[in-house]
Order: sequence, then C-alpha cells, then structure tokens
Amino acid sequence: MKKLVLIICLSGFFSFTANALEKIDNEKEQRTLSVSGDATVLVAPDQVVISLTAEKRGLNVLEIHKKNDESVKALKTFLTQEKKVKSEHIQTNYITVQPVYKKCGFELIRLGKCDSEQIEYYSLSRTMKIILDDPTAFESVIFKCLELGLSRIDSVEFLSTDFRKYRDQARGMAMKAAQEKALSLAEPLGMKVLKPLEIKAEDSSTSPSWNKLYVVAFNVRTEDEDPSELGPKIQSEGFGQINITASVQVTFEIE
Repeated sequence: MKKLVLIICLSGFFSFTANALEKIDNEKEQRTLSVSGDATVLVAPDQVVISLTAEKRGLNVLEIHKKNDESVKALKTFLTQEKKVKSEHIQTNYITVQPVYKKCGFELIRLGKCDSEQIEYYSLSRTMKIILDDPTAFESVIFKCLELGLSRIDSVEFLSTDFRKYRDQARGMAMKAAQEKALSLAEPLGMKVLKPLEIKAEDSSTSPSWNKLYVVAFNVRTEDEDPSELGPKIQSEGFGQINITASVQVTFEIE
C-alpha cells in the first residue's frame, strides 16, 4: 500500500515538473516586437482665459480703493455689454492691501536722513479671471484693460472645450501608427504580427502662447517723437493652434 502511494506521488510530481518545464519552454519561445507610435492633432482654440491684476497705488487707501473699483466696473461693463461675455465668466477676488516702505541705504539710516519704517505708498490689488468664448476678441479685451490702467496681464491661456475628443483621436492615430510600423518591420522578414501583449501611453498638449506682450506705461520721448504719441503701447503676435500629442509603446506577439 505504501509503495502504491509513493508511486502515485512520484508520478504526480514528475507530471507537474514536466508541465512547468513545458510552460517555461513555451514562454522562452514566445517572440515579440516592440514599436512606438506618435501622433499630433492640431486644434483651433475656441476659448481664451485671461488672468489679470487690477492694481492701484497711493497713500490714501480709500481713494485708490475707489479708483480700483471704477476700473474693474468699467471693464465688467465693457465685457458684458460690448463683448457679450457671460457674467459668470468674469471672476473677481477679494482686494489685498499691502504697505510699501521707503527703501533706505544703511548710511542714510545711520545719519538719520532716511526712515525705513516710513510708508511710501499702499498697493491695493484685485485679481480677475475672464473667460472668452470668442478667441478673436482677446486682443481687444487686452487693449481695453490697458486703456483702463489694468496693465498687469498675468497670463493668457488658449483652450479647447473638445480637448478630450481630440486627445482620444490622437491616441487612436498613435496606435494605428504603431501597428503600421510593426507590420512594416515584420512582413519583409516573413514574420506575422499577432495580438498586442503590452501597451504604454503618454499624452501631452501645447497651447499657443501669447508672451509677445510688451506694455510701456511711461515711454521716453526722443527728439523726433510726437509727445501726443506717448502712453501705453502694446505689440503682439497672433495665436496659433493647440498641439495635442499622443505617444504609445506597444509590444506585439509575432510568429
């Protein structure tokens, strides 16, 4: 009886070992081909987000607060009435007031000719965010901001409300490019491309930048320059398209 049990156990052990070795041999024999695929979709932006800061300076806090409010209200009126911007697309934050103290050198302080604790002026600011559904209107909005003395344009972002749709499109194009590359490499060698075993994906996007913005609040007049032309100036470049890029790494089984 004991011999019979021992024989059965050994038979099962050898059967398990044989199956495991066969599986390992099959895995070793599995041939693969790894390729990459890239695709870019160019999308025209259909939304612009402008972030700016309304700032006024002076020693009378109430006076600069009033001037700041007037500028912000004038901009809101321009946006809602002339540009038909929805009120919920105009966001304003609370005001901040910061005293700016007089800058004194060590020698002037030592001689008592400068008081570093003296307030030179107060800086009162309020940040704003504007969402434009018409990208072509952004430059006229920027000009209006400068006209109202709101010259701190913090950022201009160009967006697409259908970003996810175009990202999926780029992914599909990248996968197709990877598959075509695998076929072009395998077929000349007489190999057949089978199912994908592993897929790695990476997405990125680049929006057009509007960093060619130069604002000169006080220009230096040259001898041949008309004094009436002094004041804020702006130079800009038009915006382009959003680049939505997808990259994939695919490992195919081949035979």
